[in-house]
Amino acid sequence: MNKNLAVVVGYIMHYDMLKDSINGSFFSKIDKAIEIAESFCLTFSAEEESNWSGDLDFEETLEEFLKENI
Repeated sequence: MNKNLAVVVGYIMHYDMLKDSINGSFFSKIDKAIEIAESFCLTFSAEEESNWSGDLDFEETLEEFLKENI
């Protein structure tokens, strides 16, 4: 799960997906990104284990998850 957590946090931060919802420092954003990523990884652990080979798309699923959880 640590590798998957790092991927999700990296994706959120690289694409600045929290820019419209979190005002503050880099550290505020990364703390929130880690919190969201942990929840995302727990919610989608089966998809992660199967390397997202099902009907769900990683990027679209993460974007929807962020909209629902910010």
